Amino acid sequence: MLVGVYSVYLVMSGLLTVWVAKSLSTSGRPFLLQVFARNEPRADAVNQLLIVGFYLLNAGFVGITLQETLAVIDVKTAIELVSCKIGRTITVLGVVHFFNLIALCWIRDHRKVAIA
Repeated sequence: MLVGVYSVYLVMSGLLTVWVAKSLSTSGRPFLLQVFARNEPRADAVNQLLIVGFYLLNAGFVGITLQETLAVIDVKTAIELVSCKIGRTITVLGVVHFFNLIALCWIRDHRKVAIA
């Protein structure tokens, strides 16, 4: 039963990672263009680097949290375990995302001060 939990967790994490990365890349481009003063090559390069970092961070976190010592004896326990693991992954990535936004806003605001 634990192998099934691992499989579900890996598949769900993978699909969630790809979906969020595509969403962030598409929706974040206009913001990055603003941060980098309409410099498209720089904004696109940073966007790509952020996506690669997102994939690496998520893959690392999923790998670290994959191991489980809890005995999975029934479907209820399996669902609870997968839910907890996915919930932790989403929470950590959400926090990292907000720190990235704060850093990019700081860069944007610092650039405006330097220009003025």
